[in-house]
Amino acid sequence: MTFSGGPFEISSVSAQTIGLKANPKWWGTAPNVRRITVHIASSPQQLMQWIQSGFVQVALPSSITSGSLSQVTSLPGMQSSVDPSSTFLQLEMASDPTTLITADVRQAIALSVDRQALLSQRVNWAVPTEQVATSHIEVPGQPGYHTPPASDTPPTVPTSTTTSTTTIGQGGSVDFPATPVPEQAAALMEGAGFFRSGSGPWQSVVGIPLTLPTGR
Repeated sequence: MTFSGGPFEISSVSAQTIGLKANPKWWGTAPNVRRITVHIASSPQQLMQWIQSGFVQVALPSSITSGSLSQVTSLPGMQSSVDPSSTFLQLEMASDPTTLITADVRQAIALSVDRQALLSQRVNWAVPTEQVATSHIEVPGQPGYHTPPASDTPPTVPTSTTTSTTTIGQGGSVDFPATPVPEQAAALMEGAGFFRSGSGPWQSVVGIPLTLPTGR
């Protein structure tokens, strides 16, 4: 079967492997190898074992920890380097007229996310200088990347709000802090008609817990 627009096409598939062979219809420079077998590891530990034994020549783990990186780089003849990629994690919330999540609730959710903690857990152990992204379109270094003001003061949210007119900042630019602002988030939720008991879930006035459906 052919399922490719690149130099390789899929030749076989099983639960543990994917076979690739050179695509005879590829119009570009011919690849240096004719066949590639992709082995699917059952765990990061198995992938590390495959690297150590030489069973695989290239590995792409689903996640990397400081321990696994140290384990690989300590192998004889192994060289390594750490380079930031253009990949970034983001939370996009629907804003079309049919959405059931009001503007205030969306703002409250954004102010509740600890973006600095996410970055520290996933990136800073390897790249300590990496900072929380301030744009949901561009990444640092790209033209148009939004740089926040020098002041790190959290945005001010009115304690008396409506479900449609609350805004932060001007001109459509929102400078959310890297760490949560629970007091402001709570004020927005209460203004939108939700309440909570202690650390329990936010509920509507009729006692229905707030749930966030995910998109396709």
